[in-house]
Amino acid sequence: RTPSFGQRVRTPPGTGVRTLPWLDDFAFFHQAESQEEACVARDFTFSVLEELGLKRNETKGQPEPSHVLRDHLGYCIDSVRGLFLLTVKRELKLRAQATDLLCRAARHRRLIPRRDLASFAGLAQSSVLAVPLGRCWLRSLYDDVGGYEQSLSATPMELLGGFASQLFQDHPSGPREAYEDARFGRQMSSRRHWWSGLVRLSSQTISDLRRWTRLRDSRWVGRSIWLEPESRVLHADAGPYGWGAQLDYQRHELPAHGFWTPDEAEWHIGMRELRAVRLAVTLWIERLRGRRVLLYEDNQSVVAILTTLTSRSPQLMHEVRLLAEILDKHEIHLRAIYIRSADNVVADLFSRLAAPHDYRIAEARFESVQAMWGRCTVDAFASGATARLQRWWAERPTHGAEAVDAFAQEWRGERAWAHPPPFLLPQLAQLLRERPEAEALVCAPYWSGEAWYADLLELSSEHISFPAGSLQRVAADAPARLETWPVTVFRVPLRA
Repeated sequence: RTPSFGQRVRTPPGTGVRTLPWLDDFAFFHQAESQEEACVARDFTFSVLEELGLKRNETKGQPEPSHVLRDHLGYCIDSVRGLFLLTVKRELKLRAQATDLLCRAARHRRLIPRRDLASFAGLAQSSVLAVPLGRCWLRSLYDDVGGYEQSLSATPMELLGGFASQLFQDHPSGPREAYEDARFGRQMSSRRHWWSGLVRLSSQTISDLRRWTRLRDSRWVGRSIWLEPESRVLHADAGPYGWGAQLDYQRHELPAHGFWTPDEAEWHIGMRELRAVRLAVTLWIERLRGRRVLLYEDNQSVVAILTTLTSRSPQLMHEVRLLAEILDKHEIHLRAIYIRSADNVVADLFSRLAAPHDYRIAEARFESVQAMWGRCTVDAFASGATARLQRWWAERPTHGAEAVDAFAQEWRGERAWAHPPPFLLPQLAQLLRERPEAEALVCAPYWSGEAWYADLLELSSEHISFPAGSLQRVAADAPARLETWPVTVFRVPLRA
């Protein structure tokens, strides 16, 4: 009687035999000290298969124990090097099919049968275990194969062609029903003939197909069987106005940060998170080259995208391709894992340095003013992104700020750099008038028609003006015409 899978069977000495089944194909793995021990495990395994009623094909397979499984479902499994590889036969088949598609596309204005493109995509998909970038190279193929949806969204005139007017008039139920009938007929016809139709290859698909023709002896083939330790740790995060990153936090590396342009600030958070990762990798490319990098990311969808290197979103996929190209060129292995935002402290902090509507004076202008009138002691109206001095006061509680609300602070004994937003300038002029012990250098737009401008001019002992272009945008929602503002810096001395 054939024993059931739940019955206990005799086990050979050692660590046991691991089984990797796929339909009627089986691979067996055993950690043995010698060839003889491996043969004992093999004989035991074959006997168990016979007891279970499974007959082995004597003409196929690799019955002799070896460190290298030469062909299992198109893969070569090398336990010495610890790699999943492709067999020569599979590589040649991929190259032949990809080359054939490229040749036919060149002869027929990039038009090829949809079935053939889907057939190659299926073969390539079954090979991605040994080609880490395989899924990234397949996304464009799937987009082209599934491009039929565009033909089903045609307008009524496109659906009905030159007979549209006549059909609209003659249809017994009216124009709307005429359109619905035509659309239904078009859909049914499209679905019947879609699979046997032609598809036009995009330029990205052609580029990706060329990569599949160059697999032989390339660095693109080979995925580690065992997870190797990472030698670099990277944290990255994206905020509403900028991005932040930290490399090797425990080694006290200085964090990095940057700010979004107005267009980038409008992107979806997933897109900004991916861009932050690419910017961080590019910034530290020399330190990451040839390394295995562990990335901590607080966006789960981005972790999934970086793990598979693919996305259905064309915008996200474009960013993924840019990142994949950098990683491939510099031989960087990136592994992303999820981390809570509360634990992604440094990267999150530096991604949120900018406050809404932030801008600042150019550093060269700031240094020239200080060289002329002396060093300031505190930046009175600043954020983490705009502070020009080590000591700074913020509008709201912020990490790194010495105090909150400049109007509530003691100005005596300070030489303050005061560069508030324009709507606070009347209040600042009033404070300086009421506190003669306050000394400040006030930076303001050159708006001579405003009442506060006349007040500051009266309070100051001297002033200097700078042309348009002296202010720098920090937050994406900074004033739209910021670059056209001239600037005046007033020196308000002690009057006590």
